[in-house]
Amino acid sequence: MHKVSKLLVKKAIENNVNTIVIGLNKDFKRNINIGKINNQKFTQIPFNNLINKIKYKAESMGLNVVITEE
Repeated sequence: MHKVSKLLVKKAIENNVNTIVIGLNKDFKRNINIGKINNQKFTQIPFNNLINKIKYKAESMGLNVVITEE
């Protein structure tokens, strides 16, 4: 998660992006049907952890982060 968030913030700075917008649905992991094994892998991804890391790193670099419902 650290690598992904660092890369995203780095790319935003390189491309002169001032605001990162993150779309978030509260129940997006519920009732998915992408196969039994894929369902298990997908639901274990800690998206809130990733969002918090992106927000922390972006704000420390002076970027705005907006979290909105998709």
